[in-house]
Amino acid sequence: MKKKLKLGFVILHYLALEMTQKCVNAILNTFNNIDIYIVIVDNASYNGSGNQLSTIFERQKNINVILNEKNEGFARGNNIGFLFLKENFDCDYIIIMNNDVIIEDEYFFDKIIETYEKVKFDILGPDIYVPSRKIHQNPVNIVADFTKKDLNKKIKTLKLLNICFPINFRIYCSYWKLKNMITPKKITKDNYYESSHINPLLHGACYIFSKKYIANHTMPFNPDTFLFFEEDILYHEAMKEGLLLYYNPEITVNHLEDVSTNIEFKTYYQKEKMKTKEQLKSALVFKKLMEE
Repeated sequence: MKKKLKLGFVILHYLALEMTQKCVNAILNTFNNIDIYIVIVDNASYNGSGNQLSTIFERQKNINVILNEKNEGFARGNNIGFLFLKENFDCDYIIIMNNDVIIEDEYFFDKIIETYEKVKFDILGPDIYVPSRKIHQNPVNIVADFTKKDLNKKIKTLKLLNICFPINFRIYCSYWKLKNMITPKKITKDNYYESSHINPLLHGACYIFSKKYIANHTMPFNPDTFLFFEEDILYHEAMKEGLLLYYNPEITVNHLEDVSTNIEFKTYYQKEKMKTKEQLKSALVFKKLMEE
């Protein structure tokens, strides 16, 4: 008798209760004839929404809610969920996705299996469409985004922004406002999202990990980062290991974007201050890895 394949989902939750419910319910409705296992990792939501999710889904045997004692960020939070699925359910594929990503294609899993049979990928990226901006986020690039020179320049800029953020923030905002007024928006003719790609830089909103990858890894993301540069670091480490990354435009998801950070930070200033601080930390981690 042919073994029934198992599909695991890691959904990182922080504050946005309704969005996480919408994400999970979409999975349950789309994959109702497949063995699926969902782990929701709550990053110590201070509004009690993690506990609410535990109550909401307590009767769902295939849904587990992990309540972190502190906010572990993107990398460590998702690593916790990945390891939980690996150790408890022997999944054939694990999908790590933002809680603001919605899957509605009933053939989603079939397309994953077909893609694996074709290319034996380690990590697969779907077409990630943002309805609010009418853009496709995958692939981020068909080559690496950063050379050492690029990264050093980025670190220098981030350090300057962090030194005196209130003043630099005003200059930064004025610069981009002026630039957008006097510089026509670049329209790319290279619609990378329309065709498949081998070893592109994949967007972090949704990753699909194969059995091959799961068997050889206990965590997909470098645990030294909190937010930002995860996709660049994952690409760097995957290329170093000789893994196969693949983008398939026939597999699609919708991305509603930044729901949790928009709840956490009520002003643009607060949000950008956090981003600048965490980007610098992660950029320094990335630099260290590139120098090894």
